[in-house]
Amino acid sequence: MLHLPSFEAVLGPKVDRWLVRTVGRARLAGRLGLGATEGPMVNCDDVPAELREAQTDFHQLLNRANPQDLRRRADGTRWTNRQLLFHMVFGYIIVRTLMPLVHILGRLGWSRRFATALNAVHRPFHVINYLGSCAGGELLSPPRMAALMDNTMNAIQRRLAAEPPTAWD
Repeated sequence: MLHLPSFEAVLGPKVDRWLVRTVGRARLAGRLGLGATEGPMVNCDDVPAELREAQTDFHQLLNRANPQDLRRRADGTRWTNRQLLFHMVFGYIIVRTLMPLVHILGRLGWSRRFATALNAVHRPFHVINYLGSCAGGELLSPPRMAALMDNTMNAIQRRLAAEPPTAWD
């Protein structure tokens, strides 16, 4: 089992209050695998299935969308639906890119310092994240996004499968 930070650390106080009002603390805590005194527990056997589920959901969204749907503004964002779909792919690209670095820094005992450094540059990251998703959503066709999502998810799955079981502890 992998221990993650506490409920509030994962979601932040504002998101936490909104989610608690929306779905209830007990239901949310259960969904995240939170215990009363510890952070969420991630069953490492569930991660590949959850990645496959995210990949399937992505394809379903992409396949159901017609050109007008893709051009329409997404609710609650400044992106179009097409840009938002690319944003989903972009997130997994970032995960894939950072996995080796996180692994090395974790082995060296520097993972908290790395997290602190990432937190320090969150404003530039948000700008890059927004602009990158705007550009990627416009430049890549939906079939190309699907192929990129599949390649990225397959690479993440291979990387996780190659990890020894103790690497998650």
